[in-house]
Order: sequence, then C-alpha cells, then structure tokens
Amino acid sequence: MNTNKQEKINMGQTMEQLREEMEQCRKCDLWQSRNHLIFGEGNDHAPQESAACLPWLNRQLELVDPRIMILLGATALKYMAGTDYRITRVRGNWIRQGNRLMMPVYHPSALLRNPALKRDTWEDFKKAVYKYRELVDPDHYSPHIPLNGNQTKRES
Repeated sequence: MNTNKQEKINMGQTMEQLREEMEQCRKCDLWQSRNHLIFGEGNDHAPQESAACLPWLNRQLELVDPRIMILLGATALKYMAGTDYRITRVRGNWIRQGNRLMMPVYHPSALLRNPALKRDTWEDFKKAVYKYRELVDPDHYSPHIPLNGNQTKRES
C-alpha cells in the first residue's frame, strides 16, 4: 500500500475515534459536509476550485442550518471564517457567524503528523459536546464526557 493511501486510512481512523464520542449526536443531530474533499488539508486546490464550491456549501448550510459547526483544520477555517484567523491561535475557541457557532480544531492529518496535538483536539471536541448540551440536549450522554463533574453514567 502506498504511503498516501495509508495516510488517508489513518486519518479516517483518527477522525472516527473522535466522532465516536459524539455518537448520540451523530444519530440524531450531526450533519457532516463532504466538502473536505474540496477544502481538505494538503489537497492544494486552486482558489477558483474552492470558490466554485462555496455557493453549493452555503446552500447546504442554509438548508441544514446547523447551530454548531466543527471546522477541521486551517483550510476550513480560512473558507468558513476568513483569512484573518490562524488555526494555532483560535483552535478550541468559538467563532460566531450569524446564529451559528464554529469551533476550529486541528485537521486529522495534523494529528497524524504531530500526535501531541491529540489532547488539545480531544479537549476541543469535549467543548463541542458541552455546547451541544447547552444549546440542544442537556441530557445528551457520552460515556467519556460526564454530564457534570462526577457523573459518568446516565442515571435512571
């Protein structure tokens, strides 16, 4: 297997591990855009290619109207929030855009290149789960993200 293909498999596994913690959200309230194929890190798409896809993405966002978005990496951050933002400075912080909150996190490929970033990314995803509980479902359960400081299992 070539290195590029193995890297994509590892990146997918890393992303799946992060998403497993939001499994309940995924079943009912999580919408995942496939625009990572266009905006993906390291894909070096020409700006005109990305610009051509933005109206399509914006229409999807208009229809789905997510309250929370997770921006995977610097490229997604640039196209969704603007060129003034840097992933290393704003990752893990909420950016408000209209009625929507966006949380920039490191791209899975960055986690593969630098495993030390995984802890920060895990903390960022936990913030997203807490915000989801605040805005959508206060009883949302995840086995690794307590509902409060000492509760690890849903109480009957």
